[in-house]
Amino acid sequence: MRVMLDANVHISIALFSTPNMSALLKDIQNNHILVLSDCVLKEVLDTANRKFPNRLVEMNTYINNLQYEYFNSNYDDPTIYPTIRDYKDVPIFASAIQAQVDLFITGDKDFDEVRMDRPRILKPRQYHDEFMK
Repeated sequence: MRVMLDANVHISIALFSTPNMSALLKDIQNNHILVLSDCVLKEVLDTANRKFPNRLVEMNTYINNLQYEYFNSNYDDPTIYPTIRDYKDVPIFASAIQAQVDLFITGDKDFDEVRMDRPRILKPRQYHDEFMK
């Protein structure tokens, strides 16, 4: 399967990792294709720069050690994508749709109301419970 992690999941793994989050990343990298879009990467770096400037080395080390397929998104018409409570999340989700990922894993509650067959939207705990038994 093709799996995309939202920026908040990458930041959690890189800077505040728990054994479950580390295991989630390891499972995805061992059993699936991790897709990293330009939108997600930009949000990860912007958020780390703004909120955790003293931890940029850790964030960059994490990104440099990831095994992923890079996807350059082409976000153009926001009206063709599902409505998301926080409009700033639309380009992120649009990149998941464009990259044709099977799973989009996020801790962001703004995605709770989005209903789609593909990509399936999961919380990290849901992925763990369903795929890592």
